[in-house]
Amino acid sequence: MIVKQIVESFVKSDKKTWIDACSSVTLVKEGKRVILIDTGGRGFFNKIKESLKKEGISPLEVTDIINTHSHQDHIWNNAFFENATFVNSTGVLREKFYWKSLPLKIGKNIEVIPTPGHSDDGCSVIVRTMEGVYGVTGDLFYLDQDKIPSFEKNTFEIKKNRGLVLKDVDFVIPGHGRMFEVKK
Repeated sequence: MIVKQIVESFVKSDKKTWIDACSSVTLVKEGKRVILIDTGGRGFFNKIKESLKKEGISPLEVTDIINTHSHQDHIWNNAFFENATFVNSTGVLREKFYWKSLPLKIGKNIEVIPTPGHSDDGCSVIVRTMEGVYGVTGDLFYLDQDKIPSFEKNTFEIKKNRGLVLKDVDFVIPGHGRMFEVKK
């Protein structure tokens, strides 16, 4: 089992709006499954491809894409992974769309759970490994486990879902920022 943040995100802002952004991209390997959680923003496919190449993986070998929510900086490069099954908060898309309710098991140690707040369609991925439990949370978290950006509107829902994630995980890979260890 491998869990690795292969692209660290960034946000450029003029303090009024985002000018450019790319989400974190996380690689999870379990058995024959090669999973990417979020595929980043416009113009970052080559960086993702190079990061995958360092791991000995081609884009055609990616079996699953899990999108933590539908904002462009998280889904822009989905189309480059033509062999993947796509999973989001509402279901699974392979050749047809199958409505599935969360939580949803993806493999033996991977679960997709609903975590709305930043967006109504927010979900997080919980990955259990020998090293600990990882929460890949999209924009439920940013730089650390405490701060909530001032632009967030639904802080009650964010705090509630952060609490649900934090009680079960050892590490958080946020939608924007580096992985951090959870303070217990």
